[in-house]
Amino acid sequence: MLHAGMWPPYYGSPEWNACEIKARAEKSVQAWWYDVTRDGHDHRFGGHPLQIQGNMQTECALVSKGLDLSAWNSKAAERLKSDAANWLLLLQIASDDRAGMMWGDVDNLYVWIHRNALRARRFEEARVIMQCY
Repeated sequence: MLHAGMWPPYYGSPEWNACEIKARAEKSVQAWWYDVTRDGHDHRFGGHPLQIQGNMQTECALVSKGLDLSAWNSKAAERLKSDAANWLLLLQIASDDRAGMMWGDVDNLYVWIHRNALRARRFEEARVIMQCY
């Protein structure tokens, strides 16, 4: 069953960091984020993912330019990280016993695409990432 939902950006994602939440309010907002996402193991089309292991947008930005993730903190990676916000979630596919889909140990699959590739409808440039608990 499809239903509309409103989910905040992942805590620590480029979108979250762009909010520039003041330090005195950050703990309250962080508590709210964890409260609204704690049961969010679901399928999603667009919007913000429920990330399990960390920042996939930055991962996409680095890997799409040929960098290995072991270079995460390199000077080359720092130059590319600014492009992370241009990576958009197309689809989140959760493990779902009812649908006969199990990714690893109740993992999620995430399909990401760069904003420019989406505009040009170059879906062959999409990237799939699996994250697990």
